[in-house]
Amino acid sequence: MGRLDEALQVVETQEKISDPLSNGQTLGLGYGYYWCRQYDRALEKALKSGDPWLETLSYQALGRDEEAFAAAMRNALSNGRPPEEQQEYREAFRGEGLKGFWRVWAKAYSALLEESSDGRPTYVNLIYDIAGAHAFAGEKEMAFKWLSRACELPNLMSFVTDARFDSLRDDPRYEQLLRKLNLPEEAIARHLKADYRDQGNWR
Repeated sequence: MGRLDEALQVVETQEKISDPLSNGQTLGLGYGYYWCRQYDRALEKALKSGDPWLETLSYQALGRDEEAFAAAMRNALSNGRPPEEQQEYREAFRGEGLKGFWRVWAKAYSALLEESSDGRPTYVNLIYDIAGAHAFAGEKEMAFKWLSRACELPNLMSFVTDARFDSLRDDPRYEQLLRKLNLPEEAIARHLKADYRDQGNWR
């Protein structure tokens, strides 16, 4: 925790031994670079693997909002989201930019979750993604509500490295969630001291 240089070395080492023709490995490297706040390199892997979700996250972190939204709409289309929902995304982006888009996304997927929650891994990931969407929308209360819910499920450690939650790091509730991991005090202090927000376009 709080050791991005070491984490980056691991990702770079993994890239040297990975299969460049493997879409899955390329995408995995892309997320590794994203978590290391290496957004240009994450975007490169996202484009190579054809993953519009990672494209969205990477473009946003780089401050390239129009391209981030275009990638988000490709993701919505590939996921078969209803035309009326996609229109809501367009209207929200026109009115409020990416914050508006993420607010509508969180609302739509919260409704989807309530309709289909059955404990599968996708259900766990969706709770997490909803928390991230609220964080991107600047809705801290809702972000912490969903992140707390996610932390009751498997993969509790994920939020520690996830760049989507960098905007929440200076809130006392973030530290409270960290302490639920029962980590050594030194590790918690190091992670709280690190500030990654100047490495991306978090507004």
